[in-house]
Amino acid sequence: MMLKQERQQRLLGYVNDRHRATVEELSDYLQVSKVTIRRDLDELDAEALIVKTFGGALSKGSLLSIEIPSSRKTSLCSAEKRRIGEACAAMIEDGDVVVLDSGTTTIEIAKRIMARQVIAVTNDLSVATALTARPDVTVLMAGGIVQPGVNVTTGHETERLFSELHATKTFLAADAWSVEHGITDRNYDLLPIKRAMLAAGARKILAVDHTKYGQRMFAQVCPLDLIDAIVSDGFDPAVQETLLAAGIDVITAG
Repeated sequence: MMLKQERQQRLLGYVNDRHRATVEELSDYLQVSKVTIRRDLDELDAEALIVKTFGGALSKGSLLSIEIPSSRKTSLCSAEKRRIGEACAAMIEDGDVVVLDSGTTTIEIAKRIMARQVIAVTNDLSVATALTARPDVTVLMAGGIVQPGVNVTTGHETERLFSELHATKTFLAADAWSVEHGITDRNYDLLPIKRAMLAAGARKILAVDHTKYGQRMFAQVCPLDLIDAIVSDGFDPAVQETLLAAGIDVITAG
């Protein structure tokens, strides 16, 4: 019997190849019930990998580079993100070289940096804009191809900049994370860039609100053992205990 993960991967491939599919043809293709197909479509739609329609699904272009527009993300958990931003900014010291990943949480970090003579490197246009308001921060913006809607740069030029850096701290954002599956993301094009960001930082810090825990997205960024600290607005006690036992610092914001 086909495992759920394998079935959903095949379903994604089918919809992506044909750009659209009905519940009936997916049921025939995968040899499972229509009830199972509808349940799979609900889950994949919730992860923004397809668009569920009446009686089927549509692809969302290249399923390897799906991203939620920044305008939609900004209003989600805004108070929590501000607290996380404050906690992360407090970790930045005079003279640091910091890498700030793309995302609405890292924008909050950028707004709150108070340390002096900091060099900040990012591939997020909104993060760079927020950093320009800090007179003691030198901003280095990664070049590359700008992805519409999310306003981040990707491509070989972007990756190359981060691969050539030595930073004191990297602040990584994520669409999802868990103890079992590590850090995952919706956008496959960002994987090499996020990995280069992590490699650049002497201290690697994951900055995520509580809603990101326990989720799993399409693209695997890295296992948790590459992370030195996680800053969030809340942790399940059992998860916190597991992280601490693994040598990962746990910082609760606010």
